[in-house]
Amino acid sequence: MGSVSDGFEVLFDANPRPMFVFDRVSLALVAVNAAMCALYGWTRDELLVMSVRELRHTDELPQFDHAIAREREHSKVRFKRLSRHITKAGRAFDVDVEMSRLEFQGRVCTLAVILELTEGETSLRRSEQNFRTLIERMPIGTIVHRQGIIIYINPAAVRGLRFDDAADLVGRPLLDFIHPADHELIKARGEQTAREGTAPVAESRMIRRDGSIAVIEAEAIMLDFDGHPANVVIAHDITERRELFARVATADRLVSMGTLAAGVAHEINNPLAYLISNLELLARDLPPQHAGQLADARDAAERVSSIVRDLRELTRPSDDELRPVDVVAILESSIKMSTNELRHRAKLITCYAPDVPLVHASPSRLGQVFLNLLVNAAHAMIDSHGEVAEVRVRTSTRDDRVFVEVEDTGIGIPAENLGRVFDPFFTTKPLGIGIGLGLAISHQIITSIGGEISVTSELGKGTTFRIVLRAASAKTLAEPSAPAPEVTRGLHILLIDDEVAVGRAVAMLLSPEHEVTPVTRASIALARLGSGEEFDVILCDLMMPEMNGMELYAQLTPYYRERIVFVTGGAFTPQAREFLVDRGSAHLEKPFTEKQLRHAIDTAARHSPA
Repeated sequence: MGSVSDGFEVLFDANPRPMFVFDRVSLALVAVNAAMCALYGWTRDELLVMSVRELRHTDELPQFDHAIAREREHSKVRFKRLSRHITKAGRAFDVDVEMSRLEFQGRVCTLAVILELTEGETSLRRSEQNFRTLIERMPIGTIVHRQGIIIYINPAAVRGLRFDDAADLVGRPLLDFIHPADHELIKARGEQTAREGTAPVAESRMIRRDGSIAVIEAEAIMLDFDGHPANVVIAHDITERRELFARVATADRLVSMGTLAAGVAHEINNPLAYLISNLELLARDLPPQHAGQLADARDAAERVSSIVRDLRELTRPSDDELRPVDVVAILESSIKMSTNELRHRAKLITCYAPDVPLVHASPSRLGQVFLNLLVNAAHAMIDSHGEVAEVRVRTSTRDDRVFVEVEDTGIGIPAENLGRVFDPFFTTKPLGIGIGLGLAISHQIITSIGGEISVTSELGKGTTFRIVLRAASAKTLAEPSAPAPEVTRGLHILLIDDEVAVGRAVAMLLSPEHEVTPVTRASIALARLGSGEEFDVILCDLMMPEMNGMELYAQLTPYYRERIVFVTGGAFTPQAREFLVDRGSAHLEKPFTEKQLRHAIDTAARHSPA
């Protein structure tokens, strides 16, 4: 398929009317079509080194020069003139020429169209028929309109607008098929074409028969069509190109947002770690009458921790590991994350079946699906007609399958759109609310783990999305955890963390049972180890400036590699996750409780990574 400019050149050259373009200053011919060459008897190369004056009969040259001077002075953009021309063979003939000013190759020129000849009408009619055949077969959409009314449309344009017959469009206003936001643009371009003879390539949107939008690049030129001037629009559909750009831009934004969210989680977890540690310390010393306030503070800290944990699960794009997971727990996590969308729009009702079996899935991916369905349900509550809007979340089981349903009492989905809801980029949401990727991604996630997702809806009454998942087999269920080791006392612990407050809180939390030496840089830790100082356990932040935990690990002796516990605030890189998995290294995720911390230390002290 050619470009718009290719189509313009083809139409110019194939037009049955002789046409030429000349420079308004030098009067040099700069473009001629095939009909022009045939009429005058010169080749294209011969004409393109001539002046337009050389086409005139010598008797008419004084009048021609005078007319050109007046037209420059008054800046006419369109005029007709009856003049006498001469062929290469010396034959003189009278022609009616219509001329209009236009920009061509960066300079001001005149487009001349010969409208009437005193002879050769039979040949002209044959050329007009060939011209129409050419347009009919062009793969580029071509629309001809006169004063805004479509008088011709070629098959490529008919197909592009998803009509069956050109008769459905001819005679109708062009603006009927233009996006309302582009009406003024199209009117202005029509005026420009009439005034200057052409309008350059520009982007606009057309409305197809099914209501979908086509993005086009179009160029217009004023040509003679069926004996009268008309606006010929050559349009190239670039919808797929625009969608591809949007898809790439969306993917880039999602990666950026995921990176940002992971970074935010890391920055929250660091202060949260020493906040929770200090609350643990306060719990030892506060008098009983303050136990209620302390419990509230610890509960608030745990809620923040839970939110960050949920956020982190949804921002791990490479975490596709499938394992037995608790559907109800993931639903509850997704409900918490969608609370802000739901609470002002609808009442949430949950109904979970007892003893729902585990399913084999990626927890972050399954949470992404549930969160998307819940947010969609919230957005469906545009108008509840005075009734209480509800979102109902249900689970049920049958045989070896787990069913999850998300039902809303919202506006519903029209029947003609139900078959397309899982198509990429299909959306009924207003511009700026969604781009139609959520359900497509959800469908891909569910089917990739052997599940099913379907939708039923009734306009004005609501929509239900249903997910069917296979229960995890006995072979995939997690092994029972090993019994906790006996508590070890009197350990010398090296703590490496760039957050001073974390080191201080951990040291206080573990005293007096253990001696903790906190340092803020891995290089300081290496210097102390190199000086001969001995430690029983090393607690090391995984992500640190200058030298991170992985780089420190590479310089440790086998003795300390078995006794290191990595601590992370959640900003895992794919390399860091692979590092921990490959080496089976023990690690804690901030914020951690005193119990979790002591268990990790006791395990490491016994040379058995947790």
